[in-house]
Amino acid sequence: MQKKTFSDINCAIAQTLEQIGDGWTLLILRNAFHRMRHFDQFQENLGIPTNTLSNRLKKLTESGILERRPCAHDKRAFEYRLTDKGLDLYPVIVTLFQWGERWYSQPDGPRLELIEKATDIPIPEVKVRGADGNALHAREVKVVVGPGGGEHATDLVKHHG
Repeated sequence: MQKKTFSDINCAIAQTLEQIGDGWTLLILRNAFHRMRHFDQFQENLGIPTNTLSNRLKKLTESGILERRPCAHDKRAFEYRLTDKGLDLYPVIVTLFQWGERWYSQPDGPRLELIEKATDIPIPEVKVRGADGNALHAREVKVVVGPGGGEHATDLVKHHG
């Protein structure tokens, strides 16, 4: 039987997946970062079934990633805006975007480019960086159990080597 929830796993990644680990949810977040705000905009752009969209927006709102509020120009309609918690997901979305462009690129070049507004220069690739600012690869990072870690974290670190 397939696991339907990650809520009982004491792991930061599992807890994050519980909130945003669905393909539709990630695409909704992508669109929110592109300043899409209205239900009909999400639905039209993604071609997502309305009940699926409604469920994902509700979950994102309940988890504090999006905020639902009345539209400024039409008080009968609502818009969805990223909260500070949601904005903190930007590096995650950018990393997924850059990975996808690297490994599933189009022959004619990138589908979109991310340009820094202040300089008009493309942003660099998101990397894990050490204290000196140099990029680190996975083999250059060691994992240790933190004060909030439990048995699951200890088992995971055992296999990290």
